[in-house]
Amino acid sequence: MPVERRKDVLHSWKDIASFLQRGVRTVQRWEKQHNLPVHRVGAGVRAPTFAFRSELQAWLVHMAETAHSDEFRIPEPAATEPIGKSSLGNVRRLGEQSRELRERVRRSREVLHSRMKTLQNCVSTLLETGQHAAGKPPKKKGPGPAAA
Repeated sequence: MPVERRKDVLHSWKDIASFLQRGVRTVQRWEKQHNLPVHRVGAGVRAPTFAFRSELQAWLVHMAETAHSDEFRIPEPAATEPIGKSSLGNVRRLGEQSRELRERVRRSREVLHSRMKTLQNCVSTLLETGQHAAGKPPKKKGPGPAAA
């Protein structure tokens, strides 16, 4: 098979569906109901399937002309804008905002760490002095059951 013909081959239902920008089940339905040009290696529905891009493209053109339905219309790829000065300005602005946010997060972590240390010290002091939230010392536990 010539090299350009090999590049034209789609080797699975998934590849065919991706090329047609549809789901696998949709293109399998199209094979049955609309004679989508796919080929099988061997016999039976479980046989490996392949298709040629050029045949699928020709089939799509034919179906779009005769079906009077948008079902066979392939959406055009979205146009991409070249990066201009305004886009570069946006990138710079977003970079600056990102740096500012990272610095704010760093400072917030420092404050949080400091406050957690203070809280830990307060809890330790309370436990050492025997005080608790009600202002009364905790009940002292008596000796456990005597061993016989």
